[in-house]
Amino acid sequence: MVKSPRKKTQRLLVPVDGSDRSMNTVRSIAKFVPFHPMEVVLFHVFNKVPECYYDLSREPKSVRTAPQVRAWEREYKKTMVESMQTARGILHKAGFPESAVEVCIRNRKKGIARDIIREAGNGYDAVVTRRRGMGAMPQVVMGSIATKLVENLTFIPVLVMGRKPVNNRILIGVDGSENALRAVEFVGKTVAGHPVSLGLFHASRGFSPFVSGNEGVENCPDSDRETVASIFRSAQARLLECGIPEDAVQTKAVTGVVSRAGAIAEEAGRGEYSTIVMGRKGVSRIRDFFMGRVSTKVLHAARNHSVWVVT
Repeated sequence: MVKSPRKKTQRLLVPVDGSDRSMNTVRSIAKFVPFHPMEVVLFHVFNKVPECYYDLSREPKSVRTAPQVRAWEREYKKTMVESMQTARGILHKAGFPESAVEVCIRNRKKGIARDIIREAGNGYDAVVTRRRGMGAMPQVVMGSIATKLVENLTFIPVLVMGRKPVNNRILIGVDGSENALRAVEFVGKTVAGHPVSLGLFHASRGFSPFVSGNEGVENCPDSDRETVASIFRSAQARLLECGIPEDAVQTKAVTGVVSRAGAIAEEAGRGEYSTIVMGRKGVSRIRDFFMGRVSTKVLHAARNHSVWVVT
């Protein structure tokens, strides 16, 4: 009897900066049961004090400065080690095996975002981050590190966690593009075997609004009905291949919307979805842009929701 190949364990890279927001990201991972079979690497880029500060000890007027700088650096690293162990404890308490959670603190080389991106290339399946980290201004929706990660991590999914508590309801935006189908497949592989409720949602711009029934196509104009039905069929087929039962998937389409991103965000709120999943680029992708316009806008419009951007 030939044994089937062992399924590869998925690995999540989770940047942690010691802030309350990053710890809330760890708590969200702990509460989302489909993540539990995965391996998690808690990653921190340690921003050491530049060597030039240590040279101050050679200056008579600054002889006391260098020891103070070294003391601050030691205290900062001690605090980060404690934060990482706290984060690890949260995951262990939620059911993650000790062997499945790794703590990694690396000295900064190129820059925080660039170092995270470089690490992400070492066999991870996704990066899980927060919109804002330590020191972000309250009025800013996306912090600089999160923005750089979303824009430049083009080779694996970026899961941006929100303030809304995670549940088992996930809304997937579909538009018929291959990127959208890859997003569907990523969700299917991630949640297979777990009780979830998935929504496939299609929004198109126009002038005659309609909202479909459960199947998502009955009220479409005749010219659009088959196109929308085909989009849903393709997405549902991918989910079935991943082992997601038909009764766990609902479909819905709207047209005549002013903003597709706004429609997606509204549907997520109306349907009590905690997570929105989008392909990085849709059918109208432009070669010069790393991010599709709709995906970018959803990150800002649904600021309390988790948004997964899948390449």
